[in-house]
Parts: sequence; structure tokens; C-alpha cells
Amino acid sequence: MRNIIIALAAATLASGASATTFVSAAVNSGANASYNGNVDVATATQSTLVPTNFGVSSLASVDGASAYNVVRASFGSADSGTIDMSWGWTIGDNSAGGSLVETNLAYPRNWTYSFVATSNGRFSGTYDVVGSGNTFGLQQLYATDDFNVIFNGTVFDPSGSGSFSVPLIAGNNYTFSVANFGNLTNGSNTVAEANASIIWTISSVPEPSSWAMLITGFGLVGVAARRRREVLA
Repeated sequence: MRNIIIALAAATLASGASATTFVSAAVNSGANASYNGNVDVATATQSTLVPTNFGVSSLASVDGASAYNVVRASFGSADSGTIDMSWGWTIGDNSAGGSLVETNLAYPRNWTYSFVATSNGRFSGTYDVVGSGNTFGLQQLYATDDFNVIFNGTVFDPSGSGSFSVPLIAGNNYTFSVANFGNLTNGSNTVAEANASIIWTISSVPEPSSWAMLITGFGLVGVAARRRREVLA
């Protein structure tokens, strides 16, 4: 009896283990470089309808200026994954002025994930961003669409680390997006780079009825144990 009750309670909680129905995901990158009137623009995009590993990169280079943007995403399942991004630029001698380097043109979403929450739960994760070189202009990460996540970092340095956790409601459609955006005008002899890693997971929160069944089950186990002791006495 005891084993049956525990097994039923555990099965009830485990039934909410798959918290997500995958809808789509996409990665985008963009880079722009101009130097004394010459311009180069590079963009790349890729999308998927199944959880998979994929990535894109863009490199724009003209005369003494270049900018790059790399985005890689992986899915352990529809409920977990990682995002890795690198962005930055190199500017040579700009004594004549007129240079511009920019990543993620017009704030596109570098990584986007759309899904349906199949149960109440939470979208949680950790992030780590490290800037190097002359970090002014690299700026911090941005979260867009349905999640108001604030990433540490400033316009002067994107570096920062932390965690986030936002609630999900069963049956609702959600889109979570992350973007980098860096720009610098009229720099000279400048090298800058930022690297970011985000680890995220979606977990279910058991319904009140599931908790009630678990508590009732353990209560019945306790009653059965007491009765057994009374019989043995």
C-alpha cells in the first residue's frame, strides 16, 4: 500500500516535467563598418522548428575598420539550452576621422525562442558577460519581447553576471529574445571584444492538486505505519 501511494504521488508530480511545447527559434547577427566614406555591411540569420544546435556569424571590414558579431545557440531539449555570443571591433589609425563600427544593426534579436508553456512554471537562467580592450560602446545585453530581464553592464562596459527567473502560465505563448548592440563613432587605434554566455532552463511548478495528492499520500502512509505498530504491539 505504502509503495503504491508513493508511486502514484511521484507520477502525478512527474507528469508536469515537460513544461514546454517548442514553436520556433532563430539566431541573427549583423555588423557594420565604415571608414572615411567606405562602407561594408554583413548580416546572417538562421531559424529552426525543432530543438537543435545552430549559429551564425557576420564580419564587416573596410580599410582600417572591422566589426564582427557571432551567435551560437544549443538546445538540450525544449526546456533547456545555452546561448553564446561574441561581438566587437577593430579600428586602426583614424586620424582623418569618419569611422563607424556597429554590431547588431537596428537592434535585431540575436537569439529568439518561442514556445507554449504546457504547465505553470518558470523560465530561469544565469548569464556571464566579459568585455575586454577598450569596452566603451560595446554596451550590455538586452532582453526583449515577453521577458523583462535586466542584464548587468553599461554603455562603458558590458561585463556582468547574474541570474533571472520569470513565471510562466500554462497555455500561454511566450517569446524570449536576447540582443547585443555595440557602436562606436570616430574611434582610433581601438580594439574591443565582448563574450557572453547564457544558460537557461524551463521548469514546471506542480499544480496545487498535485501537492495535495502528495501530502495526502504521505499522510496515508503515516496512518498505515501507526496501525502496523499498534497491531505489532
